Amino acid sequence: MDNNLITPNYSSYSTLGTRFGYENLIYTYSKILNTYNNTKTLPTTIKVFSWNLIVNYAGTFTIAQTTEAANWVQTYIETNQKLPTSVTITGTNLNGETITTTLTMPTFLNLITTITQKINKKDNTPATITSSYSAPTSSKDVIHSGDMSLATYITVAGKVQRYMDNNLIAPNYSSYSGLGSYFGYENLIYTYSKILNTYNNTKTLPSTIAVVPWNKFTIDQVADAATYVKNYVDNNHKLPSYVTINGVKVGMPSFLLILTTAVTDIDNNVAGSVYYNYCASADSPCDSQSSGEMDLDEYADIAGRVQRYMERYWEAPNYSSYSSFGTYFGYHNMIYTFSKIMAYYDQKGELPDSVAVKSWFSIILPQLNNVPSSLLCCLQPTKNCQSTNAAIEALAYKLASGGNSVWEVADNIFTWVRDNINYSFYYNTKYGAVGTLNKGAGNCVDTAHLMIALARAVGIPARYVHGTCYFTTSGQWYGHVFAQFYINGKWYNADGTSYRNTLGTIKNWDTSTWILKQRYAELPF
Repeated sequence: MDNNLITPNYSSYSTLGTRFGYENLIYTYSKILNTYNNTKTLPTTIKVFSWNLIVNYAGTFTIAQTTEAANWVQTYIETNQKLPTSVTITGTNLNGETITTTLTMPTFLNLITTITQKINKKDNTPATITSSYSAPTSSKDVIHSGDMSLATYITVAGKVQRYMDNNLIAPNYSSYSGLGSYFGYENLIYTYSKILNTYNNTKTLPSTIAVVPWNKFTIDQVADAATYVKNYVDNNHKLPSYVTINGVKVGMPSFLLILTTAVTDIDNNVAGSVYYNYCASADSPCDSQSSGEMDLDEYADIAGRVQRYMERYWEAPNYSSYSSFGTYFGYHNMIYTFSKIMAYYDQKGELPDSVAVKSWFSIILPQLNNVPSSLLCCLQPTKNCQSTNAAIEALAYKLASGGNSVWEVADNIFTWVRDNINYSFYYNTKYGAVGTLNKGAGNCVDTAHLMIALARAVGIPARYVHGTCYFTTSGQWYGHVFAQFYINGKWYNADGTSYRNTLGTIKNWDTSTWILKQRYAELPF
């Protein structure tokens, strides 16, 4: 400074790091001189902290002090059904003096994840915490109930603590719980408070900790959401992708568990809230219900069975086989039917004595009725496209019953043909749609016959396309026939001759070089 008449940015000679900053130099030498003033001798050592710790110092807290605060937080949450804004805790300041201070919830999350790791490592030293952590920007909790092992919650604690130290903000969620994609910020605080409270009582970390979702809803909130879903289906002839309950977006698989739990609780005169447990979707739904009135005993029995199944596997069933109106009471149809039941409860305050049921296909059918008159020819049966054949119709209706939109119905048909009809090389028509279905094999022409027959059977316009195509695997040009489906005002390719293809996308031949010969409503060869 005497040579340059400027204060240094830092000193690099402290041995505690490469940069001993300007502000910290002033603070540290002030402490040294204050010690001299009190003792009349320079201290043999001086305790040095990082400047960030000094200016953001929240306190140093023992395991006992932290577990006491954790007990208070757990009790507050379970009493008030929400997170407190802060917690009061006893600790020590930079001078080692006992203080009573208030920590924000983000800071407390950093403390409890740090202390949990210390206990696991048998490290009984206090934790020094800063107060520089911000609240998360968009917390999200989407998990299902279950037990988290000690190894898992220690891993999560470490990831949360390091994330906060690196970013100075609490995470919106952890994706490492093993119970779902989003273990939310509030639930992290609640769960680690429970862990430390258990430690305080038993003097050992629990081998597992029971975790429940953060969000839960009243029966009235569920009934209100059910009314929305019922009305949506009545107006749009399909399920919505989600329903909002008390500000939380809930997907349809999880909503089915919420509905069946609510119906079961009401039927058993159980009062209380329903947890929002995350559940995966049904992977291959189908429905074969006939029209009729399902009585309360029957639908309550089905509700209980579905609830127990979902709480065991945390996924929606493809169907229930306990309906007296058909072998398959499909996933989509159950959501709609139980929404009708809870919508009745929303209006009357009691479960209905019975509920009307019908096939899911009949519910979504109006989506398929808006066909331009110019395309009616693409709905008619032909000699080799026997769309009114009983076997064709039965399969088509089964595939359609697993869909929630025209696209999903079409995709179910496409995927079934692609995955179940083996390719056989020959020219022109040999079997037709029915013969190809019976044989389980066909060339491109017969595969297209079956694809188009199934689509037309459920009201999706479909046509043939004939062209010359360059096949990428063989490196050869061949004459080729494939189907197209008319969906929501647009034609989509449906070539079921290769597992590489999907509805609307062709991978087994070069779509940039092919030569169109003709499109047909009825193939002449």
